[in-house]
Amino acid sequence: MLFATHGETAESHPEFGEPFLALTPPDGSSENVDPLTASEISTLGLDADLVFLSACDTAAPDGTPGQSGFSGLAQAFVSAGARTLVATQWKITTRAADLATGATLRAAKNRSRAASAVMQGRMAVAESFGHPSFWSAFAMVGDPEYDWRLSN
Repeated sequence: MLFATHGETAESHPEFGEPFLALTPPDGSSENVDPLTASEISTLGLDADLVFLSACDTAAPDGTPGQSGFSGLAQAFVSAGARTLVATQWKITTRAADLATGATLRAAKNRSRAASAVMQGRMAVAESFGHPSFWSAFAMVGDPEYDWRLSN
């Protein structure tokens, strides 16, 4: 399962009170935000080997004062049934997200174990951008030896 959209923290949109993924509204307008909130995500009942959140701040805290990272969107997907999760710890560029996602999924398709596939995605970003702020944003939660067995 791949979500390539905008991720927002609770602080960036206090009117929602929790982190969310910004989805395209049913009317297709770009004027409004159609949030998929962390609390909604946690009830999805997923059966997912891999959830890749290439949006910004998807591993950020949920907005509760003193709460640690991975308490927001990342925790919501794990609670919903994601066995392995890749999330971002801060804002990233669209190009870095695209590179990391593509390289990670290609590696997974070639039967790389989870940690190795994520490393290959991070290395693709490092080769293009160099600075650690681009490639180190991507973090994995789950079994590093898990074989995703992604199909063609």
